[in-house]
Amino acid sequence: MTLQNTSTISPELENNSPEELSNNINSCHSFIRENLTNAMDNIQNEDAKNRIQELIEAHNRFLITDMLGENNDPNTIFLLYEHLENAIKTIDEARGLISNDINTGEDTKPAEDSLKQALDCVGQENSLIKMYEENSGK
Repeated sequence: MTLQNTSTISPELENNSPEELSNNINSCHSFIRENLTNAMDNIQNEDAKNRIQELIEAHNRFLITDMLGENNDPNTIFLLYEHLENAIKTIDEARGLISNDINTGEDTKPAEDSLKQALDCVGQENSLIKMYEENSGK
């Protein structure tokens, strides 16, 4: 599976400095965490809840401010790309499990909306990291 940009990135960001891009990446990373946490509050399916909890724990291990800038390490950025690929897979799996709950009469819309927003942020973060690498010459 390859990462796809599921959301649009403003073209003017392409000319931002690596520091500005790093700040935007950090914001996306925070929004992903926030949306996953919101989804957790609304998921009734235990399997989906466990998968999202594991994803949140993995997501929290990546501190963007420690990874970019002076500490920019291509190996760490590669691990972040792998994490984002896994995030897409895990979110899609959780969405599938949640959609099965429709048959039980559960209101799945809040969880589905939060997971969709998290997925959009994953696409944005991926695109911003690519821009960061291009603009920082790494």
